[in-house]
Amino acid sequence: MNVRNREKWYKSSRSLNDGDCVEVSVGVTSAGIRDSQDPLGPSFRVPMRQWLAFMQSVLDFADAKELVTTKATLDKTKVRTMIPGSDVYWCRSSGPPDAGALEFGFISVSQAAYVVVRCAGESVNVLVFTVDEWRAFIDGIRRNEFLPALTPAGCG
Repeated sequence: MNVRNREKWYKSSRSLNDGDCVEVSVGVTSAGIRDSQDPLGPSFRVPMRQWLAFMQSVLDFADAKELVTTKATLDKTKVRTMIPGSDVYWCRSSGPPDAGALEFGFISVSQAAYVVVRCAGESVNVLVFTVDEWRAFIDGIRRNEFLPALTPAGCG
């Protein structure tokens, strides 16, 4: 599901100083993800259980693999157009197999690595992040910055 600017979006406290990074909008029952460089571009909102499974998959992969930083040489819009037909290794959460679950993958273009995010099976609407942006997102996950705010029982 595509989401726009009607929600409060925020990024990891470890995000880059230039402000370009993964942005997240977390509600009680769902969460959204988009690229801060392209707030009117692709964005996705998924049920909370899929969001939690997605974050766990991101952490599991990050703990197993070392992401090598490379100089991003192309505009992300250009990278997005190169994804269909490319050799992308897609990682899907081990959570619920519902349609629309988030997947992330990796693509190398012009000797630079990028991280891509999509709803399962989507080929057009894809988010593109640099490795540094993705690392800041991972740090935010580790710091529990993208979990839903829970209101104690009895509090409005």
